[in-house]
Amino acid sequence: MCIVETSQSSRYIALSYLWGKNFVQLFTTSKNLPKLSQPGALEKEKLPRTIKDAIILTRLLGERYLWTDSLALLHDDGFQYHDDWVYARAALTVVAGSGKDANAGLPGVRKESRKFHQEIEQVKPGLQLMVSHLAEDYISTSQWDSRAWTFQERMLSRRCLLFVNGRIYYQCRRTTFCEDMEMPRSNGWSLDSIDMPTRIFREKPFVQFTSAVELYTRRELTNPTDILHAFDGVKLVLEMRIGAKIYWGALETMLDSSLIWESTKRLFRRQGFPSWSWSGWIGEVQWRYTEPVQSWIEWHADQDIGIHPFPKQAYDRIPPPLPRPDNQGPVSRHRLSTTTPLLHFRTVTAYFQLASPALIHKSVISPLRKRLTGPSALSTVRPAPADPGLIRAGIADLNGLWCGTIDLDVDWMSQVATPLEFLVMSKVDRFTDDELSFWEGTLPDDIEDLLTQRDYGVYNVMLVSRKDGIYCREGLGRILTEALSRALEPGPEWRDIVLG
Repeated sequence: MCIVETSQSSRYIALSYLWGKNFVQLFTTSKNLPKLSQPGALEKEKLPRTIKDAIILTRLLGERYLWTDSLALLHDDGFQYHDDWVYARAALTVVAGSGKDANAGLPGVRKESRKFHQEIEQVKPGLQLMVSHLAEDYISTSQWDSRAWTFQERMLSRRCLLFVNGRIYYQCRRTTFCEDMEMPRSNGWSLDSIDMPTRIFREKPFVQFTSAVELYTRRELTNPTDILHAFDGVKLVLEMRIGAKIYWGALETMLDSSLIWESTKRLFRRQGFPSWSWSGWIGEVQWRYTEPVQSWIEWHADQDIGIHPFPKQAYDRIPPPLPRPDNQGPVSRHRLSTTTPLLHFRTVTAYFQLASPALIHKSVISPLRKRLTGPSALSTVRPAPADPGLIRAGIADLNGLWCGTIDLDVDWMSQVATPLEFLVMSKVDRFTDDELSFWEGTLPDDIEDLLTQRDYGVYNVMLVSRKDGIYCREGLGRILTEALSRALEPGPEWRDIVLG
């Protein structure tokens, strides 16, 4: 048993597992590679239990090769993992979902390495019932499933054998099987497939993109600067399936819709990444709207290598909120960024104020379930405690009347009644039900009457701050389209925007 180099067409099993913090294990380097390539070399080394079990399992399955990142890659100084297709090419990915480090093993591979408990009750003589939990109930609570790097490993894998919570699950893109439940082999769907992340690839193109980002931003990164690097594998798959490039976390042909992500919990700024991208923030994000938004904005980005033009947007431009100035010349000179790209565009800006802020009570529901219908939508929405760091505030016009809503960091509580600048970004038909339910019974009668109409029109507005002529995103909300004329002084006006 040793390290060998094979062709890309070779059949192999891949191992996905956690190294663990401060866990010492063998890594291949340029220096020890000749030694580890000698026949029988690995038998003489102290390998973590998970890798030992994976070797045993590979033999039991009749396979010859096992790929594991600690041994198959050269961990020299400056090492960075680049091969995003290792898990996609594998015949099977073995997932070590138990424990917190490389010594957790694969419970069940070795004799007496696990305690297997089944909840079975006899209802009457000859009839027994067993309690079976969804596979994702166990998988999603594992330490392995909380890490950002393992997200793409699972998403890229065609077949997974998951060892988690003392059980073994098999998953492919179509179904899930559990070892303690016999399923008809012809069945292409099961309850165990609920919340399986690869299900997003059955959705519409933009929903595939938003769902992938929502699931990914729930996960943890040891190195915050890996936020886009650990997403590269999923990014490549999405680009092939959707037929469009992803630029700093935004879908190039649907930039209008890509930019209206919002927080689900308190966000913290990630340095070295643009504020307009979800990658520029630490924390979970979501899209309230999965249908395309409409916009009038023509986009391009300024970066250190020059101007980055975006392709034609998937949806035609609509008339802007205000007529464009007759004397509008070319966009002001470009500001080439030496660090992160700056979005450069023209749009309408307006000042409004915050009103009636309060802590938010969220509903806990998987991104995989919230847009589904039919039997695959089975789920229970559980009320969550208020996030102590997130508020929902009303957006008020010059008369102090409610005209919109926004979720913000609790630090903005002190900015109530202060004029704040918003960029008018795009248009949708109406507020979401979740947004309106928060304000139920508190709005003036004429606003309540307006909101009963089918499509009353709402603008997506971005709350911004400004420093040295560059805007920074602070939050995203919505206002009634008819409220734009009631903005605070100096009223709505066109501006050249450089958004960092």
